[in-house]
Amino acid sequence: MENILLTLVVVLLVLLLILMGGLAFLGWKLLKKENAPAIKEIEDDKIHPEIKRRMQEARALKAKQHIEATCHLHPKEPSEGSCAICAEYFCKSCLKPQQSLLFCREHVSLYLNSPWSEVCNVKSSPNDPEAGVELIDWKKKLWDNEGTPTFVQTHYKINVDGDQIESWIVLFAREKEKEDIKKRLEGFKFPPAAIDH
Repeated sequence: MENILLTLVVVLLVLLLILMGGLAFLGWKLLKKENAPAIKEIEDDKIHPEIKRRMQEARALKAKQHIEATCHLHPKEPSEGSCAICAEYFCKSCLKPQQSLLFCREHVSLYLNSPWSEVCNVKSSPNDPEAGVELIDWKKKLWDNEGTPTFVQTHYKINVDGDQIESWIVLFAREKEKEDIKKRLEGFKFPPAAIDH
């Protein structure tokens, strides 16, 4: 009987030690987790400003790539493209193709139910893409800031004199907003050789 009691006491002491060790380990993990941000801030203060700026750019690029790689409505689904109106990225089931363009479910009816007109052409090439990029950025700001729908298409023209194919970024707007957008684009600075009216 004494041997059984002695064995029982030893087993209980071992279990008690294991329990105390587990609690101590959990406490250490929680303490380490609470102190981690403070340590990181101290480390960030020691980083050279240029390296810190590059790290921030890398984080922003990674976040942007993640946004472009996943669907705006279904974050677990890979994106297949962006809506021509809102420029958000969507998965295959969310995109609706119309002619050579893709639209999200929300904006496909806007495209189909509105008459659209060409507003301007901007020449763009791999060696000189600035004007095309500026027009696309302007179109995105117009949507983000005012909710004015427009879309761009790339058109190709054959330059017989230079024996080359030229690419042009073409901006389209709804017929009722065409003149207003055209006037606003007059104040926008494009390289003179880039515009074709």
